Amino acid sequence: WHQACEPLMAQVSLSLGFVYSGFISFTLFSMLNVITGIFVESALKHSKEEMDADMVSYLQSVFDTPDLRTPGRITFEEFEQKLFDRNMMTYFKSIDLDVSEAKFLFELLDIHRTGCVNAEDFVMGCLRLRGPATAI
Repeated sequence: WHQACEPLMAQVSLSLGFVYSGFISFTLFSMLNVITGIFVESALKHSKEEMDADMVSYLQSVFDTPDLRTPGRITFEEFEQKLFDRNMMTYFKSIDLDVSEAKFLFELLDIHRTGCVNAEDFVMGCLRLRGPATAI
């Protein structure tokens, strides 16, 4: 700083030396703020992706339990029993869907109108419900 400011303060003006120092400080802090913002945004993105992956694995594990009549498929009665699981309630809360709307969700996911939903349709349907346009 001394080498950069000394000629400016000695030959031009003392106040320009302070302005120059202020400018350098402001620019340095601005760049640090941008770099910090990039790291925070990246960390938040990875956190969201990890949370989505955890939710997908949980939703798939719903179909791997031995209490289902047909493996890989779930009926509405079995779905109702799973609704009060802590993880399932957390998922519904994350997509702003009330547990009381479960029948409508199941009917929405049952695209073949068989009374059963297979694992892939269930997981993909639930993932599509995330985000701002979740009104059923």
